[in-house]
Amino acid sequence: MKRKWLSKPDFIIILIVAVVAVAALLWQNTASADGAVAEVTIDGETVLELPLSDVTEPQEITLKNGIRLKAEQHTICFLQSDCPDGLCVKVGALEKPGDVAACLPNKTVVSIRGGDNGAVDILTY
Repeated sequence: MKRKWLSKPDFIIILIVAVVAVAALLWQNTASADGAVAEVTIDGETVLELPLSDVTEPQEITLKNGIRLKAEQHTICFLQSDCPDGLCVKVGALEKPGDVAACLPNKTVVSIRGGDNGAVDILTY
C-alpha cells in the first residue's frame, strides 16, 4: 500500500499553523509604540530622555562627544559619528521598544524603552 506524503488533514493542520504564525508576526510588527522614550547614555550615564511621541518635526541633536542623532516622529537614529567603522549609523532608525543601537568607540548607546503596546517579550513555561 502506497501512502501519500501529505494527507488532507495534515495539510489543513499545517495551513492553520502557518496562518496563526503569520497573524502573530503581523500583530507584533504593527503594535503601537505610543509612549516610547528614546534613552541616550554616554559611558553608562543617561544624558537624554526623549519621548518620541512628542517629536512633531525632524530635529538633530548633537551630543557632548560629537555624535549627531536625528529624531523624527516615533523614530531616532545615529546621523553621524566619528568612529572608524560607522556601524552605529548603518543600524538605521530605532522605533519599537527594545530597539538598541550602540557606538562602542564613543561609549554611546541609544535605546527605546517603554511604550503602551503590551507586547510580550518572552514566555516561560
